[in-house]
Amino acid sequence: MKKLTGLFALLVSILGSPLAQADPYYITINAGLSRLKDFCSSPAAGFTCKDSAIAYGLDVGYQFSDMFGLELAYANYGSPKTSGLVSGSNLEVTEEISGLRFSGTASFPISNSFAFTGKLGVARTSLNNISTVTPGPVIPNYTAHTTSLAYGVGVKYNINQSVALRVQYENLGKIGDETTGTDTLSLLTLGVSYNFGKSKPLTNSTRPAVQVEPATAQPPIRVIVFLEQAPPADKKLLTAAIAEACKCDPIFARYYNSNAVIYQINLASGQTFSSFESALLPGDASLGMKAVVQDKLMQHQ
Repeated sequence: MKKLTGLFALLVSILGSPLAQADPYYITINAGLSRLKDFCSSPAAGFTCKDSAIAYGLDVGYQFSDMFGLELAYANYGSPKTSGLVSGSNLEVTEEISGLRFSGTASFPISNSFAFTGKLGVARTSLNNISTVTPGPVIPNYTAHTTSLAYGVGVKYNINQSVALRVQYENLGKIGDETTGTDTLSLLTLGVSYNFGKSKPLTNSTRPAVQVEPATAQPPIRVIVFLEQAPPADKKLLTAAIAEACKCDPIFARYYNSNAVIYQINLASGQTFSSFESALLPGDASLGMKAVVQDKLMQHQ
């Protein structure tokens, strides 16, 4: 377990640090059913068998981007069992199963709330075989440890930015050995996840920090732009020239007369018109831009 935890921390430091600047850790509490595929495929005559059991566990994850992450999980997979009479004595065989899983994870959003999920990794599983004969001799317990490839698929529903529901199916590969017999372990769970942080956009260290002015609500204004000649019929050309002259995003309103055009300009937070030739008045304002705008029009023709 210490090796897996150390590997988890190492991969987080390698993959997570350059890509995320917050602490997008999460934990998931799971509960569901585990199943041994062939445990009850051919029970002996007179024996009862149960190949599934209640399972529960805890996942700890790190989301180093919106789509990809790492996850370390521990689970108790329950105790499938079989029992029956052998030579007048009752034989009960219980398989207590638990283990760790370490996986790379992926999330594929299909809407703001839903996403398909997948995982691929390794599972370290312990199978403790307990055989009891009543009446009869004491049979020692036997434990088998296996490491196998594990994968899973599921669906995640985001309740909000911090809490999500997850339904997952996982195949944990072959467990057991020649003494206990081998079987394929699978897991179907419903989980509740809690996210401790949210990734922040990267800042490029080579670019200077941009100082953002406090947001202030500013209403749109109407500006009458006077030209030395009649406005061109191509409104796109005229709008482009106005935008380049005023360093803004003008919206064409209408032609005012033979040499004037009315534009609406939506002011951004902190935006001013100090580059214009004369000051603006509240509401509609006339602005002498004929030289500036005319020069820009000439450049675009």
